[in-house]
Amino acid sequence: MLDNALLVYYIVAVVYSAYRLIRRNGEFAIGICLTLLLPFGGILLSWLTETLRRRFEPDTNLERFKALTELEEDIRERIYQQVDVQKETNIVPMEEALVVNDHMTRRRLLLDMLKGDIDEYGSLLEQAVNNEDTETSHYAVSAVLEMKRKLQVKLQQAAVEYDRQPDNLESAAKYAGALGRLIAGGFMDIRTKRGYLSSYTTVLDKIMSAGIYDETMFANKIDCEMELGQYERAIEDCDKFREVYPNSEQAYLSSLRVYYELKRRERFFGLLEELKALPIRLSHDTQSVLQYWTGSGVAG
Repeated sequence: MLDNALLVYYIVAVVYSAYRLIRRNGEFAIGICLTLLLPFGGILLSWLTETLRRRFEPDTNLERFKALTELEEDIRERIYQQVDVQKETNIVPMEEALVVNDHMTRRRLLLDMLKGDIDEYGSLLEQAVNNEDTETSHYAVSAVLEMKRKLQVKLQQAAVEYDRQPDNLESAAKYAGALGRLIAGGFMDIRTKRGYLSSYTTVLDKIMSAGIYDETMFANKIDCEMELGQYERAIEDCDKFREVYPNSEQAYLSSLRVYYELKRRERFFGLLEELKALPIRLSHDTQSVLQYWTGSGVAG
């Protein structure tokens, strides 16, 4: 009878030990000893030992969960410190605000703009200046004056440095950048703008003649030459642009604009065919241009 009881006990003990080993990933040596060396009472003592150990020993999984939670909260707090949530969630596109929102919203947005960097808002400010709300228009004029003041200060600083070192390409690049930003800002009479355009094309030509250029510089120079009425120079630069960047979508778009404005129909449509044949994937806008003028798309 006792033998049968021991056999049943050890079967149960083995099953219990195996179960505890799996649950504790091998951390059950003491429990196994108690279970196997103390018949009948071993399982009970093993269970009590495990219960007490869990009560007084920190749960590593729980500690890890807390650590990860604290880390997540720390990251979230940093994000909220970097982003003004109230301000970001209340942002309204300025273009829409000038059309559909009430006068107070327009004024608030313009005042916010005045507090920050307004150099990039030239076209929006131009719309705001002509707004039917006189108060909005007044704020916009103030913003324009502040923008022009900042741009002119930067231009003067760059011009002084360029005059001091006319052969320094870095100084020339800073001067060209300041001129470009001032021209893009708008709000100047035709005579003043032509003076800036002339200076801009001159300094761009100097930089590009030194072998320093990119697609944007070519496009800007061509645009300036067209506005100044320097059509032959614009055509020469278009040819150079396509020669240097034979697979450039922008090179062909700049050339198409020039020939369109000069009403040179044959050259214009010839360039359209060349553009269609380029071994590149054209943008959606360019494909729309081709569709409009030729009545057919282009393989993507």
